[in-house]
Amino acid sequence: VLIKNNLRPMRIGALYGSIPDECSYASIEKKKWKRNREDTGWICPIINCPKTETPLLWLDSDIDRKIEKLVPSQNIKGAITLESKHIALTRESLLKKTPDLLFITLEMLNQRLSDFKINKLFGINQYDKKPFLMLLDEVHTYTGTTGAQAALVIRRWKQALWNEDLKFVGLSATLSEADRFFSELTGIYESKIIEITPLKEEMVEEGAEYQIVLKGDPVNRTGLLSTTIQTIMLMGRIVEPMSEKSKLYGQKVFAFTDDLDVTNRLFDDLKDAEGWDVFNNNDSQKSSLARLRYKDINNYSRYRDGQDWRVCEGIGHVLNEDSATSKLKITRTSSQDTGVDMSSSVVVATASLEVGFNDPTVGVVVQHKAPHNWANFLQRKGRAGRQRGMRPFMITTLSDFGRDKVAFQHYEHFFDPRVPAQRLPISNRYILKIQGTITLFDWIAKKTPNHEIWMFKLLSRPAKNKFE
Repeated sequence: VLIKNNLRPMRIGALYGSIPDECSYASIEKKKWKRNREDTGWICPIINCPKTETPLLWLDSDIDRKIEKLVPSQNIKGAITLESKHIALTRESLLKKTPDLLFITLEMLNQRLSDFKINKLFGINQYDKKPFLMLLDEVHTYTGTTGAQAALVIRRWKQALWNEDLKFVGLSATLSEADRFFSELTGIYESKIIEITPLKEEMVEEGAEYQIVLKGDPVNRTGLLSTTIQTIMLMGRIVEPMSEKSKLYGQKVFAFTDDLDVTNRLFDDLKDAEGWDVFNNNDSQKSSLARLRYKDINNYSRYRDGQDWRVCEGIGHVLNEDSATSKLKITRTSSQDTGVDMSSSVVVATASLEVGFNDPTVGVVVQHKAPHNWANFLQRKGRAGRQRGMRPFMITTLSDFGRDKVAFQHYEHFFDPRVPAQRLPISNRYILKIQGTITLFDWIAKKTPNHEIWMFKLLSRPAKNKFE
């Protein structure tokens, strides 16, 4: 549209931990960018090709010439190249020329409001380049003390910006009483907020969803983790093989837990069950436990007891081999392992993957134990079936004790969850003390003649021990 109207392209940028300071190997390596297999450049962690979703590379040849340019990692039809007129890759180029669209975290905004070298990107003291819009994605994630901190950071930015024409837009699929909540988050009067929600007659029903609530049997003396592992191994072979194009049922399984320790145990035990070693390499001496379910027409008693996996082989999965191709590839996404391996059959994840990630090949979501809140459950369920017409699976494994027992007795919440209204504790004295202290940093930075000092970094670090 911009090209047709003889307008320049929109330039975008991002400001958070992975953005290098300058165009140099040392700065890029410091931010832990990864090299490609051919060792010709660095894989960009902030954006993939907008059309083909293939990774983009910052080539060494361009870095040597101080050119900010991203090229496709694979020669795929339709893949595009992003040049410096489209994207800013370093903080140095961001400061030289402010982008039209800036992606940022609220924590970066919280810390850098007292940094006069950086805060001009937020519109501070930029009378002719003030932002006119802030877009907040997945606003339902701003809950509890974290949400209250975010609300006060937004108020600090609004006060420093002083732009009466500033607009806020919030996006969420699981938010109740959105007007009141968004008013608390942004500090805007509730009467000035408009909620836009599609009407029921505007919705188009297409495809179907299979949902199962599975309770472990304590009589058999097996742990619930074992039930979840067998569920993942089966569902990973109910969906279509990775070698075929997914149409209705997908190709991947996402397994979610609410505890990092459980995530690590599930990941390690699932690798062992599939025949991978501790380094996630194929162990040729071990076969997947799924081989025990290989069809045996002479063993009818096994099928009578329910261990019938013949449908997996009918779909195209191989159960009687020890090769890597016959095993499900297992990876993990958490605070320890960022990013998603797109070639994985199973991704074990924490809440870090429940929002902001779109993979149309995900056909199964497994929730280990009862979710802590229904908003997170809806987000996780929405990771599968991203393509219209798909038939995704949502499976929840529950124990027979505690919260799981209560959740199973009220199973209707899994099929029609109701998200309770959220409130932000913005009047909490502890939170007000924290933000009051950081606001003092902003005030001192404004009154100090030397604007080269990043006041937050200077005043938030520990004082030196005078006895050292």
